[in-house]
Amino acid sequence: MYNVLEYKALLKAWKEARPPPKTPEQASRLVILTLHQHGVNEVQGLLRFYRLPLLLEPWIGIPAVVVYPPSLPEGVKFKLNTFPVDAKSVPDGDGLTVYVDVTDPREATLGVPKDVQKIVLERSKARASKDYPKADALHKTIVDAGY
Repeated sequence: MYNVLEYKALLKAWKEARPPPKTPEQASRLVILTLHQHGVNEVQGLLRFYRLPLLLEPWIGIPAVVVYPPSLPEGVKFKLNTFPVDAKSVPDGDGLTVYVDVTDPREATLGVPKDVQKIVLERSKARASKDYPKADALHKTIVDAGY
């Protein structure tokens, strides 16, 4: 059977694979090509043990998996991308705070009024220059406008 050296060879081949195997067929091909000097029965036994497919011609290229992003259903206007949330940052669980970067042209076209965008930029400049009283006043204006 196999000893530590063969498993080290497999681990090295896996780490060096570009791109790394993503399908069982690609993993089988990597195992077969890495352990080609061993007997066919031994390699097939290893593949069977790990429930990998037995490839008859492993030298034939197996295409990498192409992942297409799912298309949005008709009528969907927004896609909410989420980030990990620290549970301590959510006080009661019934509210949601969303931050929108209005300097991003994709976000700015979502209906944020131009005057609010202008105030946001002014607030950013005030914070950058450490004029916190002005930044706080501008923040209140933004909140009063509903943003």
